[in-house]
Amino acid sequence: ETSAAEIPSVLRFKLLAPAKRLLVKTPDGAVLLDLPQPAAGESEHDAVLHLADGGTDLVLSADFGEMPVETAVFLTVLPDGLEEQTRYATGSGLLEETLHYEWHHEH
Repeated sequence: ETSAAEIPSVLRFKLLAPAKRLLVKTPDGAVLLDLPQPAAGESEHDAVLHLADGGTDLVLSADFGEMPVETAVFLTVLPDGLEEQTRYATGSGLLEETLHYEWHHEH
């Protein structure tokens, strides 16, 4: 038995360097967030997440252009009524990573 829910959430990014573009998609390609030219630092954005069995996968893409040095993007998910969870991706240039979030409900 699978349980699925649409949960209003906040996505909080922390960028160590400014990017050309930041994209968050679901594994099936639906775009949740598309940020042109995000600055370094933290920003928060509203999104609705689809949780199946208490978990969700988010595909994070960040384009740092010609910057050769490795950097990191931290993505914290704050779903309504659940604790926040942070995952991160590291790399240089164009990085894309699937981040897995999971919440265990204690009934």
